[in-house]
Amino acid sequence: MMLLPTNFRSLKELSHETRTNHKHKINELRESKKKKKKKKKKKNRTDDKKKKKITKCNKIRKILENKIVRNIKMKHMIKKKKEKPNRSSLSLKDSEMQRKLYNTIDVK
Repeated sequence: MMLLPTNFRSLKELSHETRTNHKHKINELRESKKKKKKKKKKKNRTDDKKKKKITKCNKIRKILENKIVRNIKMKHMIKKKKEKPNRSSLSLKDSEMQRKLYNTIDVK
């Protein structure tokens, strides 16, 4: 059986190692948290930009639809104005009766 050389360390050295390891781990955790936050911010920025684009597109669509609807309504109104007014049969009869009465009065 062979004896291997053993390195004995003092308690101070051992405790120092654990502290530095612990500090190192804490620093790594901090860095990883920072990176995650940055990623989230970047993601949120791009999401906000996409949302803004979508809302702008929707607004433009609504405006265009409104314009189209207005144009159609205006065309319809213009057509109605151009057409001759349709009188009901009763109003035509009344106007004929009035004409006859006035004509008879003038003749006498």
